[in-house]
Amino acid sequence: MKPHTSKPTFEKSFEIRRVLKFRIKGKLQEGELVIGNLRKVETKEKAPSFACSWSLSPTDPKPRDIYGEDALGALVNCLAFLNAYVQNYAEAGIEIWWLEKGDNAGLKPFFAEMA
Repeated sequence: MKPHTSKPTFEKSFEIRRVLKFRIKGKLQEGELVIGNLRKVETKEKAPSFACSWSLSPTDPKPRDIYGEDALGALVNCLAFLNAYVQNYAEAGIEIWWLEKGDNAGLKPFFAEMA
């Protein structure tokens, strides 16, 4: 049997949306976390890289990019960044949750052991 020696490729894009609840200055509102637009990009060093876009309304509605060496790396880096981002907002007094208060927009279970 011939060993599997394929090169990593990326051919399809995706978009994940999650409706979240925000408490900002005592006011409860809904917003949305959007993750997607995973794509190959060229960095300043001309090295191949991948980017994953994210936005979080109402706090940061403009799409921003997080990078990784491959598509999976960019996605994992994006999720790790967003976990820390939401925690930083919580420390500043802005609550962001998905199913219940304190769930860190549903990202905490993925990174609980990394902290």
